[in-house]
Amino acid sequence: MTRTRRYLAAVAAGLVVVALAGCGVTATDEPRRIDDGLDVAALPDTSTYVPPPGPDEVRDRDPVGFVMAYLNAAAGTDNQAIDRVRRFVDSAESDAWQPAKGDARKVVRVVGTPTRESVREGVTQVKVTVEAVGLLDSAGELGAPQIGAKEVLTFEVTRVGNQSPRLSKAPSDLLLLDRALHDHYEALPVYYWDKSDKVLVPDLRYFSRAENRERRTTTAVEYLLAGPSLGLQQVVRGIPDGAKLNNLVVPQDSGVMVDIADAAYTDEQEAQKLVTQLRWTLRGVTGEETSLALRVEGSPRQIDGTSDAYLKANGSYQQPNQRFTIGSAAKGKVVADGAKLPVLSDPQVNRDVVTAAVNRDFSLGAFVRRDAGGLSLWVVRANNTTGSTTRVRVNVGDATAISRPAWLYQTDSALVAVDGVLHAVKSDGQLRQLSAGGATGVTQVAAAPDGRRVALIASGKVYVASVTADGSIVSVRQVKTSFTATGVVWSSQTQILVMGTMPNRVVAWIFNADGADGIEGTATTDQGPKIDALQALALQGMTDLTAVPTTPEDKGVVNAVYARVGDKVYNYYPRSSGLVSPIEGETLVFYPN
Repeated sequence: MTRTRRYLAAVAAGLVVVALAGCGVTATDEPRRIDDGLDVAALPDTSTYVPPPGPDEVRDRDPVGFVMAYLNAAAGTDNQAIDRVRRFVDSAESDAWQPAKGDARKVVRVVGTPTRESVREGVTQVKVTVEAVGLLDSAGELGAPQIGAKEVLTFEVTRVGNQSPRLSKAPSDLLLLDRALHDHYEALPVYYWDKSDKVLVPDLRYFSRAENRERRTTTAVEYLLAGPSLGLQQVVRGIPDGAKLNNLVVPQDSGVMVDIADAAYTDEQEAQKLVTQLRWTLRGVTGEETSLALRVEGSPRQIDGTSDAYLKANGSYQQPNQRFTIGSAAKGKVVADGAKLPVLSDPQVNRDVVTAAVNRDFSLGAFVRRDAGGLSLWVVRANNTTGSTTRVRVNVGDATAISRPAWLYQTDSALVAVDGVLHAVKSDGQLRQLSAGGATGVTQVAAAPDGRRVALIASGKVYVASVTADGSIVSVRQVKTSFTATGVVWSSQTQILVMGTMPNRVVAWIFNADGADGIEGTATTDQGPKIDALQALALQGMTDLTAVPTTPEDKGVVNAVYARVGDKVYNYYPRSSGLVSPIEGETLVFYPN
């Protein structure tokens, strides 16, 4: 089902739900600490949830602080939020005020410092420059605006005596600060089948932290039945028109009952596919295994809602933890830690390797080699039963730069950048140039665990895109950053980790897969805020970023990341110690995708 949505023609690309305070390391081999990332994705204890304050509870009576409180007031469940916003407005205006876009929130990010000016006794004018983050709609989706101009919001704050301030007039939009998405919402996925019916693709939704567990399960099913987000509609199957929830979804000790009104799900196979979607969606919401019974048009369906067969539909579940490396003394040969794999057995291909990629079942490999003739790209197909292999050289012309390829899960396609241009390569060696939606100068490609979303580094910018099973790029979205991006990797099924540089410092941020932008951390070392300039230059030469595979339960920051800088590999532990240190004897580390 395709939903009609309105999006802002403004700027920015969303909110970063988690910000990492990044730092650099000196040119020595001594590790330096990077501040730990915030793990905020865990299911909140809603009994301790504190909603945004109303106008009479705002502690900061300064006009600027009062306006900031107003811009948080729309967070939460709809009726309570709209009532809270209305109470910020002078009584002469509040009764008649209605948001222009219904309950959709226009999420904004403050740019610079708000200004204030006394215009007459008891009245202060506050101006706030903002850029749009997106429109948070009734189905929990944060739509992406275009990156463009800023907007100046003007407020008049009135105060009589010791009474609480009020706004003389409220804007017509239901406004919400991006920080409120971090404080008052939780980004969790609902799941849709890709168009080949091979893998589930997570689609982020923002859940109010004010909802208790019982209400949240119902909200999750409602969000799922509302259909996929605009950015995924070309790569996933939608929901049949008319599908809706008949009753509340109430968790019980024995599981949950979901009652759907739609004749399309009277088909047994379709009903089973829906159950798989529902079980993964509810697993993410409740944080636990959930058995499920399904009714369609009031009649029970004979489906499997109790076994663990549904688990394999999620591409990030039980990813192989096989580590591949190139040793500094191995003459460019890729090896698999503790394993001998046919895909690595061809001596004509697995030598003088600059970078490489192997797919999840070890049946396909892509190798970028450098020899006397320059750079070349090879694809190896392996039969893991017989041990036989076939190889094909891909025609990349006289390429001077080839990125590490990225295989797309459950396909025979990989994406690779050749001289800054994105291409899809098939297992038979066919190469096809792709349109990357304005992303030029592509240097890195990272595929999500489901293989239907990718992240790109292009000319120092970050992009997130949907991709079809044949490798076609659709729905490209730029992630707005305040730094030059040098590396990107999927740190979980719903987040990317981006490393980059600013003057005299190196930063590492976590972004949501919807391209959300947010709060910048301060980069420091043990010696203070300034890092060694040589290290900053080194990280600007980062050619690859890879991460230890995570599971859907790994909410927050990935455990370990490997950054390739020249002929060295650095270990980065964002979750635990936050240390960055070089790995001796290895020039490349990667995991299968």
